[in-house]
Amino acid sequence: MYERTITPRTIKPLKSPMPEKTKNAKKEETKAERKTPVLYEPLSGLAKDMKLPVEDIKAYVNRSVQERREEVEESKAPHKVKRPMNSFMLYRKAYQNVAADWSFQMRTNGGNHGIVSQVCGDAWKLEPELIKNQFADWARVERLNHRKAHPDYKFTPSQSKSDAPKTMKRKRSLSSSSSDEGSVMPMVPNSMSIYDYLVGDLASILYEPLN
Repeated sequence: MYERTITPRTIKPLKSPMPEKTKNAKKEETKAERKTPVLYEPLSGLAKDMKLPVEDIKAYVNRSVQERREEVEESKAPHKVKRPMNSFMLYRKAYQNVAADWSFQMRTNGGNHGIVSQVCGDAWKLEPELIKNQFADWARVERLNHRKAHPDYKFTPSQSKSDAPKTMKRKRSLSSSSSDEGSVMPMVPNSMSIYDYLVGDLASILYEPLN
C-alpha cells in the first residue's frame, strides 16, 4: 500500500506574554507624569514662612460627644458614622490649606484634592519625628473620643465597585461557555502545558500513516 511521506513542519515557539509592571514601577511612572512640583520643605515650615493659619487639631480631636453626633446627623449621609482619622489624615486636615496655597503659587491646580493629597503625602515624609509623634498622640485621642460618641461603631470596609462586576462577568462567561455547543475547550491535564498539549496533538496528526 502506498504511503505518503509528510515532512514535519517547523513549529515556532509561542511568545511569552509581556511581563506585568510591578506596583513600584507604576508608582514611579505616576510620579514622573504628575504635574505637582517637588516639595523640598515640610508644610509645617512652609506655614511659618508663608504665615498661613493652620487648623487647630487639638480642638478638633477634643470635640464633645454631642458635637460629634450632630455632625453625623447633619452630614450628607445621615446615620453613617465615619471612621476616626489617623495621624496622617489629621495632618492633611491641618495643612490642606497650606498645601493648596503653595500649589497655587507654583502655578498648579491647588484646589484639586488629588494635588493636595500628593503635596501632603510628600510633606509628611519630610516632617521631623516631633511633628509626627504629635499627630500620633492626637490620633489616639481622636479614637478614644470617637469611641465615646459612637460606642456601637464597627469598621466595615466598603466593597470596591470594580470587584462585583468582575465576579458577575466571570460567572456569566462560564455559564455561556458551558451552554455553547460549538465552543467546547478540550481538557488539558494539569501536569501538561497548553503548548505541549497542542504540539503533541499536531504531531500525531502529521505522522499518522495513511490506510
